[in-house]
Amino acid sequence: MRRAMYDWAQFTSEIFVMTLRSRLLAAFAALAVVPLLAVGVFDYLRTAAAVQSLIVNQTSAIAAQAATDVESRFRLLEANIALLAGNAETHRMFATRALGDTVARVGLEVMTRYLGDAWPVAGRDLLWASYRATDGRELFSIGEPEATTTARAHVLQRAVRDHDGTALGSVTFAARVDSLLADASLRTHFGRAGLMAVVDDSAGYILATDAEESVAANRVQAAAHSSRIDVSQTASRADSARQLESFEFKDGDSSWIGARASVTGAGLSVISLASRDELSAPFTAIRDSSLATVALLTTLVAIAFVALLWRGTQPLAELTRAADDVANGNLSPRLPLAGTDEAGRLAGAFGYMLQRIRSMLEEVDRARRMAVIGEFASQVAHEIRNPLTGMKLNLQKLHRAAVDGRVPAELHRPIEITRLEVDRLDRVVRGVLQLGQAESGPRTTFPLREPVGRALDAIRPELERAGLVVHTEGFEQSLAVTGHAERIQGLVLNLLRNALEASPPAGRLVVTLAEGKDDTVHLTVEDDGPGIAHELTEKIFAPFVTTKAEGTGLGLALAQRVVEDHGGSLAVVAPRYTRGAAFRVILSRAQESE
Repeated sequence: MRRAMYDWAQFTSEIFVMTLRSRLLAAFAALAVVPLLAVGVFDYLRTAAAVQSLIVNQTSAIAAQAATDVESRFRLLEANIALLAGNAETHRMFATRALGDTVARVGLEVMTRYLGDAWPVAGRDLLWASYRATDGRELFSIGEPEATTTARAHVLQRAVRDHDGTALGSVTFAARVDSLLADASLRTHFGRAGLMAVVDDSAGYILATDAEESVAANRVQAAAHSSRIDVSQTASRADSARQLESFEFKDGDSSWIGARASVTGAGLSVISLASRDELSAPFTAIRDSSLATVALLTTLVAIAFVALLWRGTQPLAELTRAADDVANGNLSPRLPLAGTDEAGRLAGAFGYMLQRIRSMLEEVDRARRMAVIGEFASQVAHEIRNPLTGMKLNLQKLHRAAVDGRVPAELHRPIEITRLEVDRLDRVVRGVLQLGQAESGPRTTFPLREPVGRALDAIRPELERAGLVVHTEGFEQSLAVTGHAERIQGLVLNLLRNALEASPPAGRLVVTLAEGKDDTVHLTVEDDGPGIAHELTEKIFAPFVTTKAEGTGLGLALAQRVVEDHGGSLAVVAPRYTRGAAFRVILSRAQESE
């Protein structure tokens, strides 16, 4: 049963310590490590998102601005187109085409004169213009159609209708690219690797670009199959009504972000591209450095916390092992050092508790042994005392006969030795009987100096014969105790007789009465003897333990029994006034009666 209880105590204590550490670690991870790492990861992702948002905003702004410039130029171009396609001469030429060759020839001549006058102005933005009937037959052309083979042109077509909306034919124009986009706008892009391109939506080719055309064509083609980016949360653009989209794509190992802005009514789009790798490189270094710093800081904090945690809970683990040892019967386990913190104070309290337990167990064991010894000694003493009394009487008769000369002289010495030994044995028997004698009678309150004084008076003749000088101190104080005065006198007499037997001739004996702490009274008896060896201080109060050749070893045991019966203590202390041994009796102080 005891083993099972010990195993359970050990198991629960280990679970407690491990659970405490694991809970602290879990709390630290939840409240410190995870938030720190979350901050680092969030900052890492936020920086990446900020870089992307920056590129999206800049490319969108560049594309929108360029589209606005193209659209503004296109409006001027449309004025020239209206001048060439919407005039009265153009309508007359298409209208007279069905009235006969003569009339048609007159209309064509009028048209030739009109275009001859208008082309120097309109031709600055156009390469050529072609007038065709509804069946596709060309009626008239002006400009240089062959120029489109060496220069890119944006081809536009406008229908020609009469006043009731009937189609008369169409006019096709080839607009110069430089008339649509200024060189400054074409050279505007984000980053050194970025590019700008103007794309003809209907023909699907690049009209103009600031980069090598093959490179621009590849990237524009890749952009056509790119994934779109949600730009709803980006900064406001120059023209919120313009169709504008942002996208990202991969071109080999490079990542690109771009924006496409449509030119309203012109069939054109402006594309602005920027290299994510080029523009994010500085931010990537900062982002990686920040993440590494957060990770390193988190690691250092975690290591420091774990070290402090292990150091802080180690005393608890040691106390747990000590508790296991105590449960297994070891009352002197290894304890952690006591300190000022909670664990140190707990260790100190645990050590003090063990000390008290050991003292209590020692007192219980000593009391048990004393009770057993006393009971056994009383029974043996009663069996010895009757025949011993008869022997003592007979020896006294022999001693008187020897004194009267009725016994041979050679027997005088053996008879004397035997008589002395019987007397010593009788003293032992009386001491044993006193050791086993239970306390009887009511207790009274009296000044401690009274039984001490009577004990000194009783032994004073022996002290004077030995030449000992007695010094008393504190007898003027009325220090009251409660108990049996006769028994107190007996224990004092035992202490005085031990001091007498231990002191050399002409020595000094000091008896002191003093008030102690916590309402106690101290009685100290000091002598000039050889003192008590350190190894005997714990055993000197055990029965039959003595340092004297003729001693019985019961005097101090009896004294301690009396002191314990009065709720006090008896101990060997360092002498203050002599060089020998000192015994101190500590009793509780009582309130003196009126």
